[in-house]
Amino acid sequence: MNNRQIFIFLSAVAAIAIGLVSLQALDEDLRVDRSKIDEIPVTVFRSAQGKEGPVILIAHGFAGSQQLMQPMAATLAHSGYTAVTFDFAGHGRNEQPLSGGIKDFTKSEGALNAEIARMI
Repeated sequence: MNNRQIFIFLSAVAAIAIGLVSLQALDEDLRVDRSKIDEIPVTVFRSAQGKEGPVILIAHGFAGSQQLMQPMAATLAHSGYTAVTFDFAGHGRNEQPLSGGIKDFTKSEGALNAEIARMI
């Protein structure tokens, strides 16, 4: 490795470390509970002071996951809301396949809408 490659490598490691510390800081002063509703992975973000605010359900987009929604959920929880994230079937940590997949939009849309209804 030459000096340039070493510098790029160390810069990348530093950027990853800073990113991880920033993500962990999002959960400070919050109570974060992870569980499952049926087979659906769910994470609930609340104020650590025990204040239960209005509940906001946060759904990710196609090919997303609840981990991508964590910064939004943490911000809402810091603002006094109870934020709930989850993984749709076929996404994130949800081990269930998405019914219909990308070949049968009507079937997959029905499955996604049913999961939203269960979360509500």
